Amino acid sequence: MSTRPNHRKLDGQEADKDGYFHIHGLKAKWPHLFGVTNEDCQCRCVKIFKVNGQLPDTRRARDYQDAAYQQKLANRIGIQLMADGMTEKQAEKQAKKETSAPSVTIPFQSYDEWIGDKRMPKSNPDVITKDAR
Repeated sequence: MSTRPNHRKLDGQEADKDGYFHIHGLKAKWPHLFGVTNEDCQCRCVKIFKVNGQLPDTRRARDYQDAAYQQKLANRIGIQLMADGMTEKQAEKQAKKETSAPSVTIPFQSYDEWIGDKRMPKSNPDVITKDAR
């Protein structure tokens, strides 16, 4: 998944005194409310509230790499392929709807911090990395 360039610019932006976020002449109080289809549809933005002027230290996320989740997903795909006569793509889509990855707590990062971590070279010289562009 990639983040829209306009939405990257919104990351970390604080609302004005009236509670609006601004981007390219548009304004909205919440994600999905800019009134422009290409900004609102399939937007994954969230509004984060500060407590005592501080951003959160942690956030909730799904662990899609969890071994038990991966096994459960694979089992479900296999069942649907055999029993329901679905294509592999259909079975995978249905299995993902029916199977939830476990919820985990991770450190909060802004987009800039996150993308910086993705682009930093690993300290292990035996590991080959690719630029995540």
